[in-house]
Amino acid sequence: MKKTIYRCSMFVVFFLSLPILAGAQNIITKDTAYRLYNESQYVESYTQYMYLLREDPVDVEVNLGLARAAMAAGKYTQAALAYERLVQCFPKDASLHMELSQVYTTLGNTEAALLHMQEAQRLAPKTSIVETDDKGLTKPERSPWSIHGRVGAGVIYDSNYVLGPPRSDITVGDYEVRIRKEGVKDDAWGSYLRANVNMSYRLEPRGPWWIIGDVGAYQKWYFGKADDLTWGRAAVGVYYGHPKFWWSLRVKGENTRQDMDDAVSTIGTEATFTYLLSPRMHLMTRAEYGYLDDALVSSRSGAYIWIGEYLKMLSADQKIEFLLGGKVFHYDAKSQYEHRGWEISGQVKYDLPWESDLSFYAIWREKRYDGPATSWLDMKRKDERLLLGTALTQYIDEAWSVDLQYQYMDNNSNTNWSDYRQHVVSMGLTWSF
Repeated sequence: MKKTIYRCSMFVVFFLSLPILAGAQNIITKDTAYRLYNESQYVESYTQYMYLLREDPVDVEVNLGLARAAMAAGKYTQAALAYERLVQCFPKDASLHMELSQVYTTLGNTEAALLHMQEAQRLAPKTSIVETDDKGLTKPERSPWSIHGRVGAGVIYDSNYVLGPPRSDITVGDYEVRIRKEGVKDDAWGSYLRANVNMSYRLEPRGPWWIIGDVGAYQKWYFGKADDLTWGRAAVGVYYGHPKFWWSLRVKGENTRQDMDDAVSTIGTEATFTYLLSPRMHLMTRAEYGYLDDALVSSRSGAYIWIGEYLKMLSADQKIEFLLGGKVFHYDAKSQYEHRGWEISGQVKYDLPWESDLSFYAIWREKRYDGPATSWLDMKRKDERLLLGTALTQYIDEAWSVDLQYQYMDNNSNTNWSDYRQHVVSMGLTWSF
């Protein structure tokens, strides 16, 4: 009897110990996470470091391992957050600033990349400017030039490409006016091509000043419609970087042409000031002043100005990015086209686990005109616009990505031919360099 009880007891102990024995093979430690990293199993290493971070958020070795594993696994936002925590603890470590600069360069955040690169070179100019490769051989001195950009193309569906009311007859005062023929559809399919390039040149090897510039272009065609849209832009300016803040000032020119009734050019200045409140919180002030010239309707030409304040925040789990803000604006045109107003906006971006991200945004804008829309009316025009949108981006590799976007616009106006709704869906392929 005793032997039977003993055998049963040993069987139960062995059976209950199986999960423990199996789990022992997958115990998460800093050594195993580091070993996975050295074996080029970057995603697995990143997952283990994330687990270790929850156990001890202030462990320097864990944070550094997480930053490098995230960078190697292509999780650049998480890498940036981990490096920001390290830089906050060790602000005089040049290598951390340099590695963080490389992360921001990959993310396309030129200003932040320049900020940390110049800080790395200020702290350790010899090791920052003269680098070595894996074999210990000296690399050429880093070029003062930096160039990156994006090129994309895709298809688009627009439910209301004419941006008009959903009917052919509208009321203007006491008159009934037909604005287009019966049977003409407002929706259209089309294609687009877009490109932008950002450039910078550092004036001194260790200095905070840069010459910056950008060019951009956008072309949209509607199939079977005579309403192509062409937009272009060029800007040049200066950038100044500091460990706690950075600012830029540009002179820009833009031109927009649309077959229906638009031929607009603008020239002006753009200014941006960013202050680092904490590693996960940035406060940004933006402003623009310029002149708009309408080649078709001269009374729509005039000066404009706007200023906005925005707060960028990153969640503690490193997967969500928030951008909240608003701006006020004034357009000093002639006659009934002069207007002023305000805008509030919010955006949230989620980093999804399968090499993709999902974003949502909402914008509310109120625009008040100083006069009626036409001489037939006696009330001042007022427009209230709501924009809602979402975008899903799937990253194929470091250079290629696929974008799927949707936007809804509701323009509510007391002038009924400016009262309309619009749905826009687009899908495209983007190459980044």
